Amino acid sequence: MPRYRLIMPTLLGLCLATPTVAADAPPATFDGAYSGSMTQASSGLNSAYTGPDCITERPAAMVIRQGYVFLSYRDWHRHRIHYRGRVNADGTVNAYHRNRDGSWSPLTGNISGNQLTAQIQRDNGKCNYTVTLTKG
Repeated sequence: MPRYRLIMPTLLGLCLATPTVAADAPPATFDGAYSGSMTQASSGLNSAYTGPDCITERPAAMVIRQGYVFLSYRDWHRHRIHYRGRVNADGTVNAYHRNRDGSWSPLTGNISGNQLTAQIQRDNGKCNYTVTLTKG
């Protein structure tokens, strides 16, 4: 009888029995649905750009599951814009949206209590937003 038949079930059993928890896994307290709005920041409209993309305020929603962040909102064309990223154990949030031209728009912020406060830089800095979302 080949040796691998005896070894494989033992290895499989050890793998299944050993708990795997990431050391930097964020607490589940961040998990949930958040809603609120994006407001154009004081630096919101780049002086070199005068297009209609920068809307003063718009609703936004975010879901966090096991440390993964999914934020979305509708742009001025009513297209759904998605940001995906992670929340760290200290509440720091980093997420990104890939633009049509292949560049990335960052979202950086922090969750304190049940509220996210973040900054979004859209369309290569043409539009900047402050995001305030509340869990619940």
